[in-house]
Amino acid sequence: MKAIVCIVLTLSMSTALLHAQKNSVFLMGENEKNYENLKETYRHSLLEACNSDMEKAFQNWIEMVTSLEAFAKQEGVDINGVKLWMHTFFSEDGSIDHIGFLLKPDSKNAEIKELKALLKEFAKNYTFPVKYDHKYYHYTGVTFPTFSQPMNKD
Repeated sequence: MKAIVCIVLTLSMSTALLHAQKNSVFLMGENEKNYENLKETYRHSLLEACNSDMEKAFQNWIEMVTSLEAFAKQEGVDINGVKLWMHTFFSEDGSIDHIGFLLKPDSKNAEIKELKALLKEFAKNYTFPVKYDHKYYHYTGVTFPTFSQPMNKD
């Protein structure tokens, strides 16, 4: 009986931890083991999720980055001059599961806690428009302000 209770508690705690980790935002280099595990779990790239259509992948990514920029402005967070390496991990439905980031050396100084909070809130509220049969990722450099804008498909 004790063994069953222990198993149920362990499974409940594991499920709670996995759920709590949804929309996690982390500074790359802080927890390399978890980062490596994410890279093993999210094996497909955004380009694969877009059927190797670079224009579609780029336009959807730019749409997300400009949405992040607009969200920061709405929240009163000045990210102009911030330059990041960003590794974003998406669910099959396009929701953002995790964002890893690192300030580039030529970035303006930014408060890491503030960036984490901004990215975490953005991840909770934004769904990427690409649906795919597998979890997928995108790793790239991001610079604010964003000078490239999504194309108008009129």
